[in-house]
Amino acid sequence: MILGTMGYMSPEQVRSEAVDARSDIFSFGVVLFEMLTGRKAFDRGTASETMAAILRDDPPEAEGTSWPIPMGLRRILDHCLEKVAARRFHDAEDLAFALQNLSTDSVSQASFTAPFAHRNLRTTWLWGAIAVGLMASTAFLGWSLRGGSARLNLVRLELTNPVEISRVDAPRISPDGLHLVFKGSDASGTTRIWMRHLNALNAQPLAGTEGAGRPFWSPDSRFIGFMAEGKLKKIEVSGGPAQKICDAPGGSDGSWSPEGVILFDGRASQPIYRVSAAGGVPVIAAKVEPSRKEAWIGWPEFLPDGRHFLYMATGEKLDDSVYRVGRLDSAETQTLAPAQTLVTYAAPGYLLYVRDNTLLAQPFDAKALKMKGEPIPIAEHIGTDNVGLARFSVSRNGTLVYQTGETGNRLLWVERSGHEGESVGEPGNYHNPAFSPGGDRLAFDLADPRSGKTDIWIRDLKRNVSSRFSFGAEASRPLWSPDGRLIVFRVGNDLFEKAVEGQGEARLLLKSEELKVPCGWSRDGRYLAYMSLAKETNSDLWVLPLFGDRKPFPFLKTPFAEVLPVFSPDGRFLAYRSDESGRAEIYVQSFPGPGGKWQISAAGGTEPQWRADGKELYYFAPDQKLMAVDIQVGSGITAGTPQPLFRGRFELGLARNRYLPTADGKRFLTVAPLGREAMIPTTVVLNWYAELGR
Repeated sequence: MILGTMGYMSPEQVRSEAVDARSDIFSFGVVLFEMLTGRKAFDRGTASETMAAILRDDPPEAEGTSWPIPMGLRRILDHCLEKVAARRFHDAEDLAFALQNLSTDSVSQASFTAPFAHRNLRTTWLWGAIAVGLMASTAFLGWSLRGGSARLNLVRLELTNPVEISRVDAPRISPDGLHLVFKGSDASGTTRIWMRHLNALNAQPLAGTEGAGRPFWSPDSRFIGFMAEGKLKKIEVSGGPAQKICDAPGGSDGSWSPEGVILFDGRASQPIYRVSAAGGVPVIAAKVEPSRKEAWIGWPEFLPDGRHFLYMATGEKLDDSVYRVGRLDSAETQTLAPAQTLVTYAAPGYLLYVRDNTLLAQPFDAKALKMKGEPIPIAEHIGTDNVGLARFSVSRNGTLVYQTGETGNRLLWVERSGHEGESVGEPGNYHNPAFSPGGDRLAFDLADPRSGKTDIWIRDLKRNVSSRFSFGAEASRPLWSPDGRLIVFRVGNDLFEKAVEGQGEARLLLKSEELKVPCGWSRDGRYLAYMSLAKETNSDLWVLPLFGDRKPFPFLKTPFAEVLPVFSPDGRFLAYRSDESGRAEIYVQSFPGPGGKWQISAAGGTEPQWRADGKELYYFAPDQKLMAVDIQVGSGITAGTPQPLFRGRFELGLARNRYLPTADGKRFLTVAPLGREAMIPTTVVLNWYAELGR
């Protein structure tokens, strides 16, 4: 979108590129040329011809009047009107210095005193007026540099969260700096995108965005993109229904180029896709490269040219994570720098990212695709998580928004009626909890809030004591053996097992190229079910026999995404989630097969769990209600009508074991957000780049 007064815009404004103080220098030169000559520097017959002249033509010679223009002033004028921004005055201070020298020396003494003695009074008066104008301009520029201009002032303020919201996700500022959007969950558990105009006192929910993921902006600030119901959608800021762009079953976060191309990432080892913002079939823009020991890729971010983009490639070890640069017209990528979180480009030439909870601004050459100099700290205690989310966003005009404080959640008991009980332990970054067979111990991932690295811990629920199970291995997804003696877990792409008691070392259980997540263990101890995140077929269900040759075999291998398999207590069935119908639903299928297959959920669902006696199956509905289904087992499965138990405040996203039923199904241990009392206001910083000189 081109903004500016035609004929006075700089070349970079005409090309819709990033602008900075040097663009104002060019416009100043155009006005100065008109003051001196009485003519417009680039005025042509039509707007398109005027724009072409700004990009291509030199201004006419500053002559043709009845008086000569001093050579020093001509040099300043030419310096202001350079087509390439790097060749102009660097900022207003440099220009002010040149004008001061000219007005006190070259103009007032050399140009005015002798030549004007031989000219008429009108000419002398006009040159005097021009000199006074230049001196006034110099004074104004100097005043601006001392802080008189709001544009150069650093302004910091806080925005409180709407009272209706019990949880808020990372804020996203529009490119024009006028609107703030975020994903928010109300007390009922319903998630929507909320929007706040920065000149308004309150945020409002956007109708049609129920169940949305994190939003992202179109470059003209007219549209908001988001994922919902397995689809990539967009909605106009001015109102109207959400529009489907394409199917995106695993879609998560996106970036929108000035040319109307959207990049979006998936989950785990899925590629980054590209698609037209007008709609179409997504194609791969970047993919996980096992040869580089990449576990997954994500957080795409377009650079200003709309062809190159940045993304984060997470290694099998978090310390191996890097930023990479990709191109829309090539499969080749290049490594840029080590990474911990997402990265964002900020005009006029910086990359913003978080390292050890500190927001940094790194000078960046977008043409050479290289970082320059040293990173500059901008803000501290920025909220992050262990998959690279960092809670900040920046607009083109220098508005920065962020949230501070540690991110995290809590392990919360909830009664079948929905009544919330006590929490287990202190708040932290908990994921993938798993009950021991006896229900008296709990294994879980716990992420370090600074490094994001995870280890597995075990909590004795009777004694309320936690002990560390893994040490520095970046282990995750614990799964108890039926006898409670072993825990299987994931490190990188591979599965390991380790004895719960004693000091024994972990033993490699299964190694292959695909990322694997252990999900279910048959009660007789003979089979381990896991999901394998394959590049060719999205996500498949596999089974590892724990006897004989221990050769894994596929249970479901289709073009669809099948995830989160769990064995029925009698071991005759596997419940899982699949998007084969176009949306996520819960199915039960005979094991090991062949046999029957039954759809359990009625209108979408994820994350199945069995009651210990096999007579009830639970799952999440799309509106975050926990559903219960009566199950009768004979030669096959007879499922009852799904009944809602309660709508809870659950940790969002695709995960394993965001809730765990007790053996009798009367209570559920949930991974819940911290609650409204822990919500942090959003900090807004105007003219964030003023921080760079401090």
